[in-house]
Amino acid sequence: MSAETRTDLTPLAVRAAALWLAAGALFKLFAGTPADLPPVLHDLPISIDLFFKLAIGIELSLVGLAFLRPKLAWLPMIAMFLVFDAILAMVLSSGAESCGCFGSSITIPPAVMMGIDSVLLIAILLTKPWSSEAKGMGPALLLPAFLAGVIVLPFLYIGDTTIQVDEETGTFKPESVRYIVIEPTSWKDQLVYDTEFASLFPTEIEMLPTDGRYIFWRWTCDHCATHLQELADTDDGSAPIVLVRLTEDQDNDENRAVLAMPAGGHVTELALPAGPQYVIETPADFVLEGGVVVSAREGIGAGE
Repeated sequence: MSAETRTDLTPLAVRAAALWLAAGALFKLFAGTPADLPPVLHDLPISIDLFFKLAIGIELSLVGLAFLRPKLAWLPMIAMFLVFDAILAMVLSSGAESCGCFGSSITIPPAVMMGIDSVLLIAILLTKPWSSEAKGMGPALLLPAFLAGVIVLPFLYIGDTTIQVDEETGTFKPESVRYIVIEPTSWKDQLVYDTEFASLFPTEIEMLPTDGRYIFWRWTCDHCATHLQELADTDDGSAPIVLVRLTEDQDNDENRAVLAMPAGGHVTELALPAGPQYVIETPADFVLEGGVVVSAREGIGAGE
């Protein structure tokens, strides 16, 4: 294949990669939540909700750039796929069965996704895009208008994901949002009444213990089952325990994983209603002393 032929293929390779990028971005936009992102991204020093929306906007921006100005898109596209491969390598090493790139409803093994991304990356490089003379499409003002639109689109479409309380009943409104990010580790050193937890249980918060351990768990969570079984075996009833179930639409008697948990007069059981997806790695907990969050954890036992 001649150098001229390879160069002529640059727009095709860049746009093919952009279509794959668009598929993942649109799945996240219309059906995904931050819970689908690889765990390594949850440790970033910004809100995972903000990162999720920005990631969708950036990916869609690259798609627009690839189709309107492929000569400008090849370098950021290569950088994007290199970042994807680095993240997928970490996901693969963690033993995860799915990369989460297309949401929780579609399972794609990290190795398969890395293979696809790498093929697209190599295809772009083989066309020698730095030598491309590919011309753009559309008027000059189309590109900035498109980029501005897709950056704000996730914020407009997904909307506000903060916890909302019904003014008439004083209860949490689960139908108001697609997902809710719960980050107990961000509550450390705060009064529990000043955290999002108080917004989740506005009518119960005043009656809950100001000392003790609060535990978030899911019906189908194997790590939750192990953690709560261990607590049930070692609990002596000396300290209050509040068990917070994150109810999900798919919960049923057949898929129940949690079979044992602490019980007794010192245990309070709460449940968040099904509807939104609760973005938190369970089991998670936080400890109160005098109403202040003194410690908090997520994904207890998941890394063991």
